[in-house]
Amino acid sequence: LERPTLDAEEFIRRVCELAGFDVEHLASRARDRGTAGKRRLVATLGVERWRQKGTELAAVWKKNPDVVSWWVGEGIRRRLKDEEFAGELDRLDRELSGLLTRSERWLNFPTS
Repeated sequence: LERPTLDAEEFIRRVCELAGFDVEHLASRARDRGTAGKRRLVATLGVERWRQKGTELAAVWKKNPDVVSWWVGEGIRRRLKDEEFAGELDRLDRELSGLLTRSERWLNFPTS
């Protein structure tokens, strides 16, 4: 897949928009299982496939980088064991790539 470079804030915003997640809620102090799973999904997608740095994601979320690193590790373990989680990673990856590459082509389309 084509994966344009995004800064961490833009990456998080775009993924949350596609997935229907609330950006502020993911950055909140919430500790419920659902929120934890969403954080793992976004962080894992970013680090594994979109060249995001855990430290930059942590800065956007105002979290300790070690915590974000732990989320990524847990996300990777979950991807390996949970087909539904792996499928959601793949779906978001394809959709984000498609959305951004279509937008990029439109912006660079010759007008003359």
